[in-house]
Amino acid sequence: MRKLVIILAVLLIAGCSEVNLSPRYQQALEMSAINVEAMCEDCKAGNQESCVKGLEAASKLLNYIVDASYGRESE
Repeated sequence: MRKLVIILAVLLIAGCSEVNLSPRYQQALEMSAINVEAMCEDCKAGNQESCVKGLEAASKLLNYIVDASYGRESE
């Protein structure tokens, strides 16, 4: 799980220089990053539910970013 989060972060940083997000997407991105990081720590401590929820949250975050890159609104 930790490797996945690190890989995703590196890919996002490497491929997303100077991205302009709407305030709504910026807030969703920031809150998701905080939540996924906390769930990752819980997962590493052995909380299986946090592992599942962390991956779900990371998936949702990536879909927000994909939608934003195409100028689409997410729910």
